[in-house]
Amino acid sequence: MNLTKNKWYRITDINGKKSKMRFISKMDMHGIIMYSFKEWGKTLIISEGSIVKIESYETITPDEQAREMGCWDEYKTYMMVNGKTLRNKYIYKTIFETKKQGA
Repeated sequence: MNLTKNKWYRITDINGKKSKMRFISKMDMHGIIMYSFKEWGKTLIISEGSIVKIESYETITPDEQAREMGCWDEYKTYMMVNGKTLRNKYIYKTIFETKKQGA
């Protein structure tokens, strides 16, 4: 699998834990492929076999949503649209997913 260096991904490991981290490098350690991800003070080095899913994602900010809805002035004044607070939305695209056994 080819990942872009310094791009952010959401990684799901075999325990089901999801982390949003930046891809750093890919290493081959005696036939075992390892991936290195980093997020602020944490570094994750994980083997290819321990990765269940990798997703790229796009963030849509509240400002972008308000502009798209045509409610920029209302959002700018009240930080709300139609009485609702907007928050970041994420659009995920699967890059890699392990195949399920027996399927």
